[in-house]
Amino acid sequence: MSLQKKNIFRHRIRKKNLFDKYFTIIEEFVYKLYLFEKK
Repeated sequence: MSLQKKNIFRHRIRKKNLFDKYFTIIEEFVYKLYLFEKK
């Protein structure tokens, strides 16, 4: 059971990294828009 949990956790981390990549791109875009709107 412990091993199974570890595998699930590892898989989640991999998924999270993919999401983080996209989220960072989106966040940058939103931040640029925000700065543009402020001016």
